[in-house]
Formats: sequence, structure tokens, C-alpha cells
Amino acid sequence: MNIKLRHSIWGRLFSLIFGGVRHSYIDADIVACTVEDASRDEVMIVWAWNLDATSVPDVSAFTIAGKTITNVAVAGGLVTLTVSVAYDFGDVPGDVVYVAPALNPLKQESSGSVVNNFTETITSYITYPAALDDGHHWWYDATDLTQVTKDGSNFVSEWHSKGVADRTLLQATGTNQPLWVTGGTIRFNGIDEFMKTAAFTWKQPEFIYILIKEIVWSYGQYWFDGLTADTGGIRTYPNTYPCFTICAPIFVSNNANLQQDTWGIIRVLFKGKQSSHQVDTTTKISGNAGLNNMGGFTLGARGNNTSFANIEVKDIICCDTDDAANEAEIYSWLVTRKP
Repeated sequence: MNIKLRHSIWGRLFSLIFGGVRHSYIDADIVACTVEDASRDEVMIVWAWNLDATSVPDVSAFTIAGKTITNVAVAGGLVTLTVSVAYDFGDVPGDVVYVAPALNPLKQESSGSVVNNFTETITSYITYPAALDDGHHWWYDATDLTQVTKDGSNFVSEWHSKGVADRTLLQATGTNQPLWVTGGTIRFNGIDEFMKTAAFTWKQPEFIYILIKEIVWSYGQYWFDGLTADTGGIRTYPNTYPCFTICAPIFVSNNANLQQDTWGIIRVLFKGKQSSHQVDTTTKISGNAGLNNMGGFTLGARGNNTSFANIEVKDIICCDTDDAANEAEIYSWLVTRKP
């Protein structure tokens, strides 16, 4: 047998025994591995170079603890892993573990080299709870200047909401406009400044979260109300600092758990005899607030545009249910936003 033939036979035997096609290999060069607000059910792995889009591994090549991967997509320098259950605010996403499969492994486009096994930590850029996108919430965020219309002196004419609908707080009259404060809050002077939405359908149960600071306490101020007077408001009452209560239109027992010039998260539920108000994690105060429906929102004043409040506000989240399923998560998130 000649030498060439012998080499050919041994080469074929080697291929059959040891796996056939030879590959060159390259270490993963990953720029970022993230999950973000816009696509919470997708883990996006960004590479320093393009991958071969014709070589797409099966989902079984990837593992994420606690998640089921349902799809793998490869396009340019991006690998997208779709998971069956979306991530939420506060989740720790963990790691992506990749083991190169025999069939359709990840490959560098330019060289054809197979990407080696890798483990990459997922970074979460989810900035708010998914519940705020559930169709029942709308959220006023003073830190987001895409939602705030103000003049050159920072007086605010429009504060748009995110979520189910744009229920914009408006103030067209310059002398009644509150001040946007650097850092992302809106301040009301307690003299003549307030904002108000147009009328919309909002009936009990109604839930409101407000991240607020009262600058100077004064008896009879309304921090917010419904569209018209006493349809769902917070009022400083009785005439004892730092007390406040809620009404729609019946006054519930007062709350003295927010000192002036101190940021707090107030949770308010209007639900007839099951109404309640609570500052941070202090004791919830419950009672009958009445059955008026808010039908809109007035901020910084009573619903009849009187009884102005000297307050500063960062976030307001409104809900058209009692929000029992989401209250703990949303409150925990608001804690992270306290100035």
C-alpha cells in the first residue's frame, strides 16, 4: 500500500473516531449582558464582533438558573435569549451559562471560529415594577423631563403620566404654575400653585402612592384631591401639627406620622368603609372616607382650586383597583427613589 493511501485511510479513521470536522476556537468577547425595561423577557448578549447568523444554537445550549429559555436569536453582534417568565424590578438575574453544542454552535462571523464555553453575569437595567405597565396604573415621575413641560424659569405647565393613559396634570396660568426643582421634584408654594387633570372615569376603589415632602405645615391645606372638592383628598386636619387625614368626603382618623420638611411615602386607599392611609411603614389608619369618586386629580390644592399646599413631590402612582397584589412591591421600589 502506498504512503498516500495509508495516510488517507488513517485520516478517515481519525475523523470517524475523534469527531470528524476540525474547528478553530475563540473565547467569547462579550461587551454587555443585560435585561432592560423595554424587553423584560429577553436577555441580550452584546458582542465585540459579529456572529454567524446561520449558526444558531438550540435553547439547550444555554442555561439561566430559575428560567426556561424558549428562543435563541443571533443577529450581527447580538444574541437574544427569550425567557418564558419576564424579569421584574428587584430580581437578581444571575448568570448565562453556555456550553457549545456539536450542532450549530455560536461562531465568529469573520473567522468561522467556534465560541468556547462561557459564563456571563446578567446585569439588570429594569428601573420600575412591571405592575406599572399592567393597564391599571398611571405614574407621574418628576425626574423624567420627557414627561414635564416647563419654561426657562422651570415653572411647570404640564406633567404627563406614564402607564395606562396620559392623564396629564395641567396648569396654563403662569402665576399658578409650580416649580420644577433640579434633581427631579416639583414644588408648590402653598399660596396659589396647583395642577389639575381633565375629567376621566376613576371610581372607588382608588389607590394612590405619593412620594412627598411637606415644606411648611398649615391647617386646612389639601395636598391632593379629586377633580372636585372632597372627592378623594389628603387634608391637614385637625388644627394640630403635623396631623393630616383623608376624605371623600368623610374625614378618617388623623395621621401624625410625617414631619414637615421630611420625605415620606403615603399610601391612600379610597374604598368606602375600608379606606385607609399610611406613612411609610407606620401603622395603617383605616376608616370610612365616604363614597365620592375622584373622577380626576388635583395636585397642590382642593378640588375646587382653593386650600393650597406648600409641598414638594417626586412621584405619584395612581391605580383604579385596591392594588392589594402590587402594593408591597411598588412601595419597596418607591423607597429606593426617596431623595
